[in-house]
Amino acid sequence: MKVSVSLLNLLGMLFCAFIVTAACSSEPEVRKRKEIKKDIKTAEKKVTEASKSGAVTAEFKESTDELMTALLEYYHAYPKDKYSAECVTKVHMLHSALGNVEKAVAYGDTLLDQFPKYDNRAQVIESLIQAYEMDIKPRNVEKIRGYLELWLAENKKAPKEKIEDMEYHLKFVSMSLEERMRMNMEALD
Repeated sequence: MKVSVSLLNLLGMLFCAFIVTAACSSEPEVRKRKEIKKDIKTAEKKVTEASKSGAVTAEFKESTDELMTALLEYYHAYPKDKYSAECVTKVHMLHSALGNVEKAVAYGDTLLDQFPKYDNRAQVIESLIQAYEMDIKPRNVEKIRGYLELWLAENKKAPKEKIEDMEYHLKFVSMSLEERMRMNMEALD
């Protein structure tokens, strides 16, 4: 009888270990695309309402946090989905609008790395150029140069004026925006 009790105890312990292991190793449940998109639409409406005052209020920050959470949930749940690129772009723009430049740049870089065929890459690259040109101190000339070169390499069919502007910026990238403006004013005199 002792053998069977020990055997039952062993089987019971193995069963418990299996249950605990299965419970701990199970993947978190991923919500359906439609559910997350519905939450995104709801949060976008809240952000639109909260932004009508024109000021960054507590309500606006709360609604943008809610929106970013839903956008990032979609991106993490469906990282290869084309809509995920839109989600990361919106998070990038929201952080930029809120003045969280480092986070905006990080999400912009994520977008460029993860979505090489994204339709609005040029806009994101321009946003990164602006961040490094205007907001990040000290000014990182190598980063600006890299993004300008990337933009030029990827946008050969852009309007001629836009390409010329980017080439001009690249030519004088070592000069700050103020120095370039001063140089342009002197050339007009």
